[in-house]
Amino acid sequence: MIARTWSASANAGGAAAYQRHFESHVLSELAEVPGYLDAFLLCREESGRVELTVLSFWNSVDAIRRFAGPEYETAVVHDDAKAVLDHFDTVVRHYSVAVAASEAGGEE
Repeated sequence: MIARTWSASANAGGAAAYQRHFESHVLSELAEVPGYLDAFLLCREESGRVELTVLSFWNSVDAIRRFAGPEYETAVVHDDAKAVLDHFDTVVRHYSVAVAASEAGGEE
């Protein structure tokens, strides 16, 4: 399994708009790609700014290429997202998942 990470930042309003974009567009786009497994949007407020990190999980590099194209380390950022973000990575990072634990931590 491969984890793909991408980060961005925005003000509170931009972060909320990106979250709506992620929920309404990104997740459905990813779900259409064979080999896509799961995705998470992480948010962290720091000094009035919001850091956003997207983690997506894939079964192979070929699956990632089906989503991102041959230059699969280039970030896929749609114009709607660019409009609400102050900064975003233009490249992504890929990691081999060494250990995965389902249902980690139990209930809160």
